[in-house]
Amino acid sequence: LAEKIPIAGTAGPRSDQQVARISELLRVSDQYGLPNDNEIVASLNRKSDRLSGAAGNRYQATIQAMGDTPIPLTNTERAIDEQIARYTRPGAAQNPAVVNALQDFRDQVTSGDNNLELLRQNRTLFRELIRGEDGIMSDSGKRANDAVYNAITADMQNGVEANLGAPAAAALRQVDGIWAREAEQLKSTKLKNIFSKGDIKPEEATKMLFSNDRTEAQTLFNALDTTGRQNARAAIINRAIE
Repeated sequence: LAEKIPIAGTAGPRSDQQVARISELLRVSDQYGLPNDNEIVASLNRKSDRLSGAAGNRYQATIQAMGDTPIPLTNTERAIDEQIARYTRPGAAQNPAVVNALQDFRDQVTSGDNNLELLRQNRTLFRELIRGEDGIMSDSGKRANDAVYNAITADMQNGVEANLGAPAAAALRQVDGIWAREAEQLKSTKLKNIFSKGDIKPEEATKMLFSNDRTEAQTLFNALDTTGRQNARAAIINRAIE
């Protein structure tokens, strides 16, 4: 009734308020822009490449500083021997492929001195050996891999600390931590497709923003660079405006 009163009624002010509300929504929309799903995917790749590149450069600097200095394999040999004993003890059901991989690796890695570069290379190759020709890692293989991988990493860090000091060893641990976080992110199937194949549909990345799984959304946010996060915010704002 109040809106129907001529001149002094509320129709005019209410209309002005509605125009102001619409104008403000449009201003906010313009401020954040329209989201680009492809940019979100590209952001994931950029950040991953930048982190891996920076970590790789730091590793190479440490490798050059270490040169041909041999690194004792104290932890590595002990871990391999423990795993072999575990899977060959009397009464234990054996996985011959895992036992053979452990023994072959031990024979090869102890046949000569390992500097930091070679030990790092051997750490990577061990995972390939334990995985086998079919590329599928068994549960027993995973346990053996984790134990030996961690032992090799400990020997690498001990070798660096003994020759270059504690700060250099701490830097190496930080690099390994970066790669560990990257590997943890790959446990998400969608992110794994982005990083390893690049064949995820761009709109699927945006859907992760509105996932009911808060962990999935948080993982996506952590994996984006600044530009990707801007597009993610734009997607959220535009969804709210709609």
